[in-house]
Amino acid sequence: MAVTGCNTVSTSSHQYLGGPNFPPTDPAHVQILRTEPTRPNVQLGQVQAEPSSSSVSNLQIEHALQKDKK
Repeated sequence: MAVTGCNTVSTSSHQYLGGPNFPPTDPAHVQILRTEPTRPNVQLGQVQAEPSSSSVSNLQIEHALQKDKK
């Protein structure tokens, strides 16, 4: 894994109380949705990303979101 300068992405997650609890998903199988899903779903919580600068790529942000395990 290469680190370039100060381009980092901080992530945080929050699991909703009272929802079902599932084991962690393999990051390679995490799907990033750009819009609300059209099929039935259950919201388990939220994951947020904060890039350190505007030069952080969308790909870097997506990788950080997929790997969040908090």
